[in-house]
Amino acid sequence: MIEFRDAGFAFEGSRASVIEHISLSVGEGERVCVVGPVASGKTVLAELAANLRQPTQGKVVAKGATGYVAHDPRAATVSELVYDEVAFGPRCAGFDRKKVKARAMGALGVCGIRYLAHRSMLELSAGEQILVRLASEIALRPDHLVLDDIFALLDSVAVKDVAVLVDDMVER
Repeated sequence: MIEFRDAGFAFEGSRASVIEHISLSVGEGERVCVVGPVASGKTVLAELAANLRQPTQGKVVAKGATGYVAHDPRAATVSELVYDEVAFGPRCAGFDRKKVKARAMGALGVCGIRYLAHRSMLELSAGEQILVRLASEIALRPDHLVLDDIFALLDSVAVKDVAVLVDDMVER
């Protein structure tokens, strides 16, 4: 569960809040879609949910680990090869080589992109990059997954593919 309790956020030095007085509870298996105009605070809300920012008012509480996939997958890329990108989190978590491989290959399989394991991240389409970012988070097995406008760079075919994958993940 992720719970916002009268949460708000303002950037340091700003008089205006980006968001304020948000109270919301998201339970296990629930999906929430936040919509609004550009610069309305959607990304800040997502970053608060993923514990990447701390609220300047109220509280945000998440039970368990929360994964986060940003709208621009290139911003979080740390490795050249797809396999290394997906294995990065489990390696950092201290898993042994066998478990890292199992987690990485399993996550690539869930996302239907095992065939990309030895490809360069630089060669991938935006849709493939989003799937790699999803696999990277899935490899860590978070309790919650926050997806921040992940369809922004995708064509209509990729949007459908990623939406089906997300639906399947929620139903598991």
